[in-house]
Amino acid sequence: MNFAVVRKWLNNRPLFFRLVIPYIAVVILLASCLGFTYSKSLKIVKKDILYANDMALEQTRRTLEIRISEMEQTMWDIVSLPSVRRALIIREPFEQANPYRFKSVSSSLKQLSLSNDFILDYFVLFKRSSMAVNSDKIYTFPQLYELYFQYDEGSRDHWQDRFFQLNGNFQPAMQLTLAGKTVSGIPFIRPMGNGREVHGALLVLMDNRKIHELLGSMQLSEGSLSYIADQKGQIISYVSGTGVEGLVPSVVKDVNLKDMITASTTSHQLGWTFVTAHPQAIVAERSLEITQSILYVLLIFVFLGLVISIGLAHRHSLSLHRLTRHFTEQSEPKLFFGNAYSWIEQKVGGLSERQHIMEKLHKEQLPILQTTFYEQLLKGYFSSEDHLQSLMKHAGLEFDSTGYLVITIHFTGYGDGVDADILREVEGKKIIVKEALRFSDAAKSIHVHDWDTYHLSIIYCCGDEEIQDLRLVEQILLHILGNHSLYLEEELDVVVTASSMVTNLWELPHAYQEAMTAFRQYVWDPRHRFVWYDGQPENQSFAYYPPELEAMLVQCTLTGDIERMQDLLHGLYQENMVNRKLSLSMLQLFLNELLGTLAKVLIELKNMQTSPEEYVQIRCVRDAVDYYGQIHDRFLSLGSLIHLNKRSHNIELRDRLTAFIQKNAFDSDLSASKVAREFNISSAYFSQFFKEQVGSNFSTYLEQLRIARAKELLNGTDSNVQEIAVSIGYNSSNSFIRAFKRSEGRTPSEYRQA
Repeated sequence: MNFAVVRKWLNNRPLFFRLVIPYIAVVILLASCLGFTYSKSLKIVKKDILYANDMALEQTRRTLEIRISEMEQTMWDIVSLPSVRRALIIREPFEQANPYRFKSVSSSLKQLSLSNDFILDYFVLFKRSSMAVNSDKIYTFPQLYELYFQYDEGSRDHWQDRFFQLNGNFQPAMQLTLAGKTVSGIPFIRPMGNGREVHGALLVLMDNRKIHELLGSMQLSEGSLSYIADQKGQIISYVSGTGVEGLVPSVVKDVNLKDMITASTTSHQLGWTFVTAHPQAIVAERSLEITQSILYVLLIFVFLGLVISIGLAHRHSLSLHRLTRHFTEQSEPKLFFGNAYSWIEQKVGGLSERQHIMEKLHKEQLPILQTTFYEQLLKGYFSSEDHLQSLMKHAGLEFDSTGYLVITIHFTGYGDGVDADILREVEGKKIIVKEALRFSDAAKSIHVHDWDTYHLSIIYCCGDEEIQDLRLVEQILLHILGNHSLYLEEELDVVVTASSMVTNLWELPHAYQEAMTAFRQYVWDPRHRFVWYDGQPENQSFAYYPPELEAMLVQCTLTGDIERMQDLLHGLYQENMVNRKLSLSMLQLFLNELLGTLAKVLIELKNMQTSPEEYVQIRCVRDAVDYYGQIHDRFLSLGSLIHLNKRSHNIELRDRLTAFIQKNAFDSDLSASKVAREFNISSAYFSQFFKEQVGSNFSTYLEQLRIARAKELLNGTDSNVQEIAVSIGYNSSNSFIRAFKRSEGRTPSEYRQA
């Protein structure tokens, strides 16, 4: 054997041996541990099998809770539809315009997104008119029973009486006939009425087969069983290791669990108990099979571990060579034991130091970032939940509560003056108030935003006790303000207004409007300096349309944000047309203000040739509803047109960008910033727009064009690699080779030879 050759090979691979020795040591150590634990694994495996059953049950429970929660939300959306509520009072379904009203119910249901695959079908049942409606079918009760939906427990009268007497609980699974097909379903009825009388019901049929699939995921063998029972002990769904054939028990006490190993969990949300049971003999047999296989796995593990260790050591040593070559720009860097790691550690240490500097700068900017975040949050300037969470994390803030209040502190007694002395005095009071809130016991629940000259805004995160009794918040704030007014020569003259409680951050803009509305409606009273929005009289004599809400409506319309625009219009309708008992003159004033907003949008669009009516005049509430519908349709039409134009503009810009890049792809100085300058847009917007519209970033798209051209030249010409690299826009052959190998998995030379 030529030892000189072996020695030379070893000297050229120091990193390989530095890496392979720890790998082999780890393999040997793990093999020893497995051998030591082999004799004790039987008990552990049994425990793991039972644990797996518990986890499978938990997964089944969580899945059903999520699905049923989605279903209940959809049901709530359905019963909240205005068209559904109006149809509840109809007694004669085929007189006058009533057929169109039921058609309107069906159309409204069709607009709802119902993508829950656990639902077989659903119907809205109207008791007074004996009609049943869903998104694509309208039946009378006799037609529904005879043509579409029957079950095996009685006549149609019994069927109808039963479904109107249920109180909202899930019923045990039963055999149903839907459109001539026999299925297994779980009925759920949600009554609709005024609390004293049921006027209708929402019937939802869950697919029992989906629940069988979840229960069957627990690897039921012969003799095993799994079921779900409600609080009364009724079995909702049942499956055994041999399927569901044969006699299925209807209550829990009929289930035989003798000599069985059971696992169970309870859903407090649903009130259901999930149970799975396996014969003891089957669990023992599985445990023995697993422990016997451990020995074979141990031997295979040792062999594969050695092979993988050698492969990983070789791969990682090559990676270290490439990494050092990249940093040092040396073609053949000479590496010895330790020096590559030390050099990389030095480089990474420099990066860590720069990261520390960036974190320090970020910490110094936190107050500005938090102020900006608070303002955007209260104005509703967030496009998505991910956008909100990202900015909240960047600002170093955390909101962990199930209830939020927006509270505004108004410094009164200054009129509209902006005298420098007044501003200094107000600023001094605001500093004292902010410091008082910052060092109070409730500081963790308080987020203060200095909104404008004469008032502060607070986002208050309510605790469990405060959610139960919001007056505790009032006591806390009045106590803080009262104690710290001693720092002033005179009493702190403020008015505090609070919104109603909301449950998520998305509702805070509306809560802020409520707090400001409470201040606008406040009548000076030195005995009551803390005003709740919910404490205002329900029978308001004026319309609700604050300037902030009008500005948001104009912005949403001009940007084509149809969903947000419709939410704002619906909120205005609900507040002014439903909640408040406005006079006809006040309704007329509100509609004309809304019409004025529409005119502002048209002026912004320079589209006054389609101006709205000059003035709204109404004689009854019905006229007001009709006029509102016309104004709503105009807003929707404008928003849809703007959204469509915006989308058309994006497509045109995308085509122009890709055409320019394809034309200039082989210029070596082509870059994202150059393309952005060519089209007079910022580099950041170009990168975001290109990735969103094309599906890949600029550098990847450009590389694909260049590599495609390189393949044509390699196949069709005799040009060398250097010439091809320069001709397609690369400044060096090394850059071209790396890009080609990254794209094709081999070098240009290897590609040409193949």
